[in-house]
Amino acid sequence: MPPFTLEQVARIKRSIVPRETTEGVSTSAPLPSYPIPDPKNVQGDVYTAFSKGDEDFIFFTLADRSRFKQWLANFNPTSSFDVAQDLKRILTSSLGDRSRVKVVQTQIAFSRTGLDNLGENGKVGDFYFDKGKMFLDKKELTDRGKWDELFEAGPHVCIIVAADSRSNCHEKVREIQGQISGFVSNLSIIHGRERPGRFRGHEHFGYLDGISQPALRGLTDCDKVPEFMWRDPGVIIMGYKGDPNFDGKDPVTYPPRPEWTKDGSLMVFRKLEQDVPEFNTYVVSNGKRWREFIPEEGKGGQVQLTDLEGAKLFGAQMFGRWKSGAPLQLFPIKDNEQAGKDPNINNQFDYRVPGKTKPSAAKCPFTAHVRKVNPRQLDPFLSREFIDATSIIRSSIPYGSELTEAEKVSGKSSSDPSLKRGLLFVCYQSSIQNGFMEQTKGFAGNDFFPSVDLLPRRVGQDPIIGAPPLPASVTLTISGMDGREDIDMLAEGRLKDTAFSLRGTEQEFFVTSRGGEYFFVPSISELKRLARL
Repeated sequence: MPPFTLEQVARIKRSIVPRETTEGVSTSAPLPSYPIPDPKNVQGDVYTAFSKGDEDFIFFTLADRSRFKQWLANFNPTSSFDVAQDLKRILTSSLGDRSRVKVVQTQIAFSRTGLDNLGENGKVGDFYFDKGKMFLDKKELTDRGKWDELFEAGPHVCIIVAADSRSNCHEKVREIQGQISGFVSNLSIIHGRERPGRFRGHEHFGYLDGISQPALRGLTDCDKVPEFMWRDPGVIIMGYKGDPNFDGKDPVTYPPRPEWTKDGSLMVFRKLEQDVPEFNTYVVSNGKRWREFIPEEGKGGQVQLTDLEGAKLFGAQMFGRWKSGAPLQLFPIKDNEQAGKDPNINNQFDYRVPGKTKPSAAKCPFTAHVRKVNPRQLDPFLSREFIDATSIIRSSIPYGSELTEAEKVSGKSSSDPSLKRGLLFVCYQSSIQNGFMEQTKGFAGNDFFPSVDLLPRRVGQDPIIGAPPLPASVTLTISGMDGREDIDMLAEGRLKDTAFSLRGTEQEFFVTSRGGEYFFVPSISELKRLARL
């Protein structure tokens, strides 16, 4: 693996350094007046996100509960405090020494059936997690692809091992396998790895990933975070301000949580397969149409693009940013690679346009992926409070090989299972209903989102993670909050089994879910209690 560089760390962390402790910190970002989580008690990937070059996900079911608990009592996962310490070691080491900074980090999480198997039958207070397996929600998620058997059956436990190199990751995985092999079954390992060289930090379609993360008040030490990115810690970590179950505004939808959930979080894992050659072909084939979708400021002969430049623009309009990471809103016609590398620029998404009173798509389409799943400036149609509540922390990593020459030439993905590629999507939130499910179903998969008028206006699906509606009568709900009560606007009817698009061409999709699961990530102290049950 190439050495960590300041640029790589900055791209992943957006120049945000996690606080190591809640006491004795001199910082330009003051501590809030309310209680905040203890970084030493929160597992490390939840809000700091592991600094990884390689990452393995170990899934299994429990065969001998008693022996597993004995092992669990001695398992010491990486805390958020530990991650901050590792990050400091990387940042303070000299450039030549960064390749020798060994980083190995671990985390453990349990599915609903996993908790039940351990003897903890209490509900965590989340509708989707407490209901059971994600497989039960396959239709609701409009997943059409064949799921891997692992996720159809449903694992009990997920152990994450992240490291700076493949060898260090494998070494730790082999160590854990040797320890647990006698009392677990159905063990399966999914390997994730950052892409090589100049593609590091980019997902397989080629776009910079892992930036534009929310910053948690009291847990982040930085004076460069845009105001709109700050969130209360309970949006991600249970038992604090921002956790809907803790805030108690709707005890029916969000019942009080048991004490043992405090400092925990809910993790969503999805294996998303990407058809990269087909995506590239689709983008290139639309490049010659650039005069149809170029922003108004580039029309009338003011700007001339080649078909290749048109293809790059078409792809950027699907994502909402260029492959470099530069925001389309700031650079609506051509990429700016230097801006993409600058963490002070690549997170600037102010969609307001001078002279327009309503939300505008003049520079960035409403359907662009980053605009769909991370909406901003939608007042008065969606309140800041509502948008904040839907936030998630993402900690994903690519999997699979780079494109082969045969795939590049043919424009078709190989049928060889060993050559499949995609993204191991991981996100954290205190409420799956408010976070992952709202972003996936309410935002990305909702033809009528974002709400930009008093009446529903159809804009289309998220072109990256959206999907055409299943062939059945559907109800589309647009939800908002005016600070006093919820507002629901319904549009009912039978939609065609095709995707709607405003861009003059039928929208095609190139991401297929191969399954996933919901997991509870306990606090470090709670792991000890589970071992004693």
